Amino acid sequence: MASTVTPLPSVTPPSKQQVLLQGLENTGEQVFARIVAADYGFRVSNRWNRTAKNLADDIKSTNSKFQNCTVDNLEKLVDRVIISADHHYTVYELSQGDATQVRQALTAQIGQIPTNLYAQTYPDLVDFNTVSSTTSGHYLCKVVDMGDGIACIYASVVKDPVQGYRQTAGAPMDTFQYFHTVFVPHNEDRIEVRVSHKAPAKYHEKHATSINNEFINIVGAQGVRFTPTLVNFFSCITSYFGDASVGRIAHAVLTTGQDSKDAELKSMRDKTYCARTQHVVDTRNNFNYVCRAILIRKPHIGKGSGEVSIYFFPHVNTWEANSCWSMQIKKPQSSVALNSIITDAIARS
Repeated sequence: MASTVTPLPSVTPPSKQQVLLQGLENTGEQVFARIVAADYGFRVSNRWNRTAKNLADDIKSTNSKFQNCTVDNLEKLVDRVIISADHHYTVYELSQGDATQVRQALTAQIGQIPTNLYAQTYPDLVDFNTVSSTTSGHYLCKVVDMGDGIACIYASVVKDPVQGYRQTAGAPMDTFQYFHTVFVPHNEDRIEVRVSHKAPAKYHEKHATSINNEFINIVGAQGVRFTPTLVNFFSCITSYFGDASVGRIAHAVLTTGQDSKDAELKSMRDKTYCARTQHVVDTRNNFNYVCRAILIRKPHIGKGSGEVSIYFFPHVNTWEANSCWSMQIKKPQSSVALNSIITDAIARS
């Protein structure tokens, strides 16, 4: 009797819409996604399951009020969340000529999908349980024109010892993936290296440097060389602390400068609180307290109670060297508002 072979059931690959929704869920930035989704007319909810259903239903709808709710716009929404939700910004100013050449070099790469695994999976995360081996590093996933500028989105892959183990040669390792971005605005002569706050703090500076080097390489491959000037945000701390017209200060760290004794002024939940109304006195030595780190919160314009958070929190040793090489921005209301925040900070630097 002839043997028969039962074919294995075929696995239908996920649709582009399913990959986008899974990627959006994995960002963990549903609050920010609701802000961005409003620009495209998508309906959102406080619960992710409901939001995912709304997004899918809005795309299928034939109602004219959902005409902007397309898979292409869902992709733009996901990209915007990934590149703008909560990042540490290192900024390099360029000459007008260099900025023009950089944008031209990037334009030639828009839409080209890199061959690495992370680009094929983007915006979803790689399931490292199904991958035989991985190498730490930074992998270009996408070059996309966001309308206000060109974004180069990278997957940064790191290996850390499993919790409870030390960093030794034989220690079992966990693998993690984070999305970082280099953003080049169309109307500003600068480069913004955006490192996701989801990456542990120990990686922020390292990844900012590494991602910038990767960016220089891909632009250099087009024959473009440029001379960047790194922005020092140190002066912003004093400037914003003394300017009551720029939001409220939800958290400030003050120090005497002489003995490094810090005083923290902080109220993260009270939206009426501002550290500028507080006064700290050294009754022993009469040292003057100065601000060395601030968190500013500014309300979103219009309805709702949303706020954008702007941080200048250099390490104490960096501050003592009169330096602050990055700023953090969380949940900007729009790309226009985000650009305005960065431009204003540069002007005060």
